Amino acid sequence: MTMGSVRAQSPRTGVLERVAALAGAASIVVAYAGVSLGDLGGKGIDPTMAPEAIVRGIQEHAGALRAGAALISLGAVLAAVFAGPLWRRLRGASDWVAVIGAAGAVLAAAQWLSFAADGIGLATAADLDDGVTAQVLLTTGWESARIAAVPSLVMVTAAVIAGFGYGLFPRWFRWFSVAMLVPLVVALTPVGPSGLLGFLFGGLWVLVASLLIASLIASEAPAR
Repeated sequence: MTMGSVRAQSPRTGVLERVAALAGAASIVVAYAGVSLGDLGGKGIDPTMAPEAIVRGIQEHAGALRAGAALISLGAVLAAVFAGPLWRRLRGASDWVAVIGAAGAVLAAAQWLSFAADGIGLATAADLDDGVTAQVLLTTGWESARIAAVPSLVMVTAAVIAGFGYGLFPRWFRWFSVAMLVPLVVALTPVGPSGLLGFLFGGLWVLVASLLIASLIASEAPAR
């Protein structure tokens, strides 16, 4: 078993699987757009400000926060869809490895929903002029950024096991996944803005993995 081959599919099923695989890449694009739209730090709002100043700042950008939350929620849906083709591909190695990988994608979906809820909570707190709650939510969001690496770390670990333990995936992708492990582990440490590494390298891995899986499905599609 060298490339994680799977049983033959009908042309229509193959197209659906390719679309589902590309949902991983789409989830990163959409969710990151939502994060950028609702990024309060980029708008000059940070937890060290007085609660009243935080509320005023959020009130000016409440619409962007809610729009960002909507995009992040859509990213969560797409991440959950990606769990399917990722699980199926990893089954070419082992069922237990496939479960680990799919669990990582589901964790990513849950995490995106949590981020969306934080955005809605901030907008609601600002609507109610509750500066203390807004400050707590903003501080928690900043401090919990490092856990963004967890879902990606789970998926990458499954890919590394499948690649080196079972010969799944092309060689370049195996080593690419190994390279992603280092920054994802560092992202979990409470050192400066290390949490940003989880967003950057975790998103990069999902993007590449999504495109690779879609291309592998296309190469295995039966000729018409």
